[in-house]
Amino acid sequence: MKDTKSVWFPAYRYVVPAKLERWLEQMSMSGWHPDRIRQWSSLYMTFRRGEPKQ
Repeated sequence: MKDTKSVWFPAYRYVVPAKLERWLEQMSMSGWHPDRIRQWSSLYMTFRRGEPKQ
């Protein structure tokens, strides 16, 4: 199983910061934790697998 995951996140998808925060919390609870976040016109995020936590 892969230990990293990359996601293109369109900036217009979650305009409200609380929705982005909720999505990141859900990713963390499923065991994917943010490792690197880059911003262009969209966000490019790299996640690492770990222990699920909030």
